[in-house]
Amino acid sequence: MFKLKTLSQVIAASVATSFLVGCGGGSSSSSGSASASTNTTEVTGSVFASYVADAEVEVLAGKNRIAGPVKTNAMGNFEVKIPNEHLTSELVFVATAGKYTDEATQQSVDSERLAVIAAANSLGTSKKVSATPASTLIERLSEQLSVAGEENPLAKAQEYYEKAFGDLPDTSVIPVDVTKENSSADAEAKKEGLRAAAFSQLLKDLGLEAGDHKALLDALAEDLADGKADGMNATQEVQLKNQKLSKDIANRFSSALVKFTNDTTKNKSGLLPGNAGWIKFHETAAGENYLFKLEPKGEVLRGRTDFTLTVTDLEGNAVAGLAGKQPMLMPMMHMEKHSHSSPHAGCGTLDAAGKTDCTVYFLMSSAMGDQFMGNWELAFTVNKGADNEDSVKFFPTVKM
Repeated sequence: MFKLKTLSQVIAASVATSFLVGCGGGSSSSSGSASASTNTTEVTGSVFASYVADAEVEVLAGKNRIAGPVKTNAMGNFEVKIPNEHLTSELVFVATAGKYTDEATQQSVDSERLAVIAAANSLGTSKKVSATPASTLIERLSEQLSVAGEENPLAKAQEYYEKAFGDLPDTSVIPVDVTKENSSADAEAKKEGLRAAAFSQLLKDLGLEAGDHKALLDALAEDLADGKADGMNATQEVQLKNQKLSKDIANRFSSALVKFTNDTTKNKSGLLPGNAGWIKFHETAAGENYLFKLEPKGEVLRGRTDFTLTVTDLEGNAVAGLAGKQPMLMPMMHMEKHSHSSPHAGCGTLDAAGKTDCTVYFLMSSAMGDQFMGNWELAFTVNKGADNEDSVKFFPTVKM
């Protein structure tokens, strides 16, 4: 069972673990040490999206390169010696070029740029770092916040990321490719690999190419710069390739994570949605034909919770043809080793504005103290069996 990893817990442990952004390579050597004779500390790392081979990794203090470049091996691993005088500074590991196999499509993809930030004083104790899509997104967002004058851009970037996507990446963990059998890998390595794969699944779900990884991360960083994952940077729409970034992009990531995790033809890790880390609740979800909004009436608690569900067209306008229709509701609790349903009273019929009330009786909370129990999923379907049938999922956090 996973323990919750909140931002406050991560910050409290920052002297013991390093925070990484991007796609770095991990060395087959797991140990590193400071040398009195060379005045350097050897750090092992990984560039992962999945394994990024032949990437070039350099280490920056501010704008200055203080170590590297070094190359990743076939497993995306690397070793680099850091001058001890720089260990008290925030460092950025940047990986460029290289190739990896996209988890969602199994296509061979050119990697453009992955990065990770190691907090000041973190590499003296934890000498492993991993650059992943999540760490790269945090690094890009941190840079934008720094330019905007944020006093502590890394902490703020982590706060915004956690609010939108759930678990912060543990950059001291070397991820494994979950599309391959990894029976000897621990659960944390699999979980980090699984959450990296969710970004590949998200690209596929958005109809983009596997090679559009960097474009997606850049767009997400631009979107999150105002603290909200809603397809907008303040009042400006965020563009992703030749389309607008979806207003429900955070929920789409949650759905992509669950979708990939449930696909056992791709996910060979043995992990279920209940041990894929924290899946965040967002009130808006867009289907193929309709926009769904789910608003709790008060706190979402173990026991009875009532929701207001609104179904409109994709622009938020009422749809006359939906009036009188009754959406289907299916609750599911994803735990560590299994999933189970929960009692519910379903939903009423939609009114002229596309609104109705729904009731769920949650059998358990999402967490007990800092012990993560699982992820709740609420699936809604309208026009079941018709040509314009549409379904979405929400992932509410249920409190005690």
